[in-house]
Amino acid sequence: MSSLGKVIVRTCQGTVVSGFSREDHIKDCVKVLTRDGKEEVFTLSDLKAIFFVKDFQGDAQYEEVDFLTRQPISEKLWVRVTFNDGETLEGAVKNDGELLNSRGLYLKPSDHDANNELVYIPKSAIKALTILGTE
Repeated sequence: MSSLGKVIVRTCQGTVVSGFSREDHIKDCVKVLTRDGKEEVFTLSDLKAIFFVKDFQGDAQYEEVDFLTRQPISEKLWVRVTFNDGETLEGAVKNDGELLNSRGLYLKPSDHDANNELVYIPKSAIKALTILGTE
């Protein structure tokens, strides 16, 4: 069980609340003990984000380092698919919006000696999808 950490909650409507919460207690809502001792409850659908912070002051002049903006976007992701029945399959999938938005995904198996050259997997058949790396 984690202890209370410092948080800044930002709602979709622009409200900002600073206080304390537990990172392992986020379900359909999050409880925050505000800095003035009041408990507020926020539903996740009303939140932009919950920031777990080092301190409440922050630094408005600080410019965050974006390492990934300097890296080329990988065309493929290496993944492990776990089917609802427990079987697993590893391979490469395209790293694009289709992975998130489509009803299924095309996987090129990593075992080149196997009989499968390409597999279409409906998302409804997937129990878990683990990203193993990028190409």
